[in-house]
Amino acid sequence: MNLPVFHDDPVCAECGHCCSSTVPGHTTPEQWGAPDKDEMVRRMTDAFQSGDWSIDWWDGGIGDHDGDVLSVRPRHVDHPSKQLRDPTWGGHRCVFLTPSGCKLPANERPMCCQTLEPKRGGRCVTHLSKEDAHRLWIPYQQQILDAEKTVGGDPDDYYYDERPVGWW
Repeated sequence: MNLPVFHDDPVCAECGHCCSSTVPGHTTPEQWGAPDKDEMVRRMTDAFQSGDWSIDWWDGGIGDHDGDVLSVRPRHVDHPSKQLRDPTWGGHRCVFLTPSGCKLPANERPMCCQTLEPKRGGRCVTHLSKEDAHRLWIPYQQQILDAEKTVGGDPDDYYYDERPVGWW
């Protein structure tokens, strides 16, 4: 996958990092060690234990894949950290967002954040959508489940907030 990458653009500071103040960006399997499935489980397990990362899902399948498609992304600030599953409904700040921007090193940020092209007026261009990111996760559903199980996560225990806010 060859996507454009944008790091620490001054436009982001001007708008107040509005993208990550409403929804955290999604990661890709390669950011967790894919295609090495054992490495992925190890890295995701460590991340889930930190309390800063969560499991999101695409509701209802993508393409030929039936059922929900899981992915990994930063936790919402107001998400109960004991629950790993946290749907992206929007309106929630990313746990890594600070007043001066993302506290993660630029190359460790979720790929959806790295590939978001800043534009003035909050009209940023998404080069890796939530659906596209989830599509990349389809072959790695078992690795997410294995990491979730390792840390004692319960797939039926998830956070749900009915605020109807979102930008996608």
